[in-house]
Amino acid sequence: MEVTYDEYYRRLVDQCAFNIACLATIQGNNYEYFAQDDFRVRKPDIKIKIEGEPVQGQEFSAVATLKNPLPIPLKKGQFLIEGPGITSQLKIKVPQ
Repeated sequence: MEVTYDEYYRRLVDQCAFNIACLATIQGNNYEYFAQDDFRVRKPDIKIKIEGEPVQGQEFSAVATLKNPLPIPLKKGQFLIEGPGITSQLKIKVPQ
């Protein structure tokens, strides 16, 4: 069963999850079947490319990209970057 973005996006909860429930009646014997399941929407992969050759103790540049799979534009995006040698989390806002 295919579930489209328009059908699930208003029902997303924490961790990009939503719940689907099914209630069916088997014709002929009035047997009822109920099932439900939680699904998590897969987030896009973030690709990081280092520019040049990194050297220990020196700054270097990197480019982080992702492809938006949604039929709507993303808003207020930002990358949160942590790593060895970074004293505090970097917040890089994505221009719109």
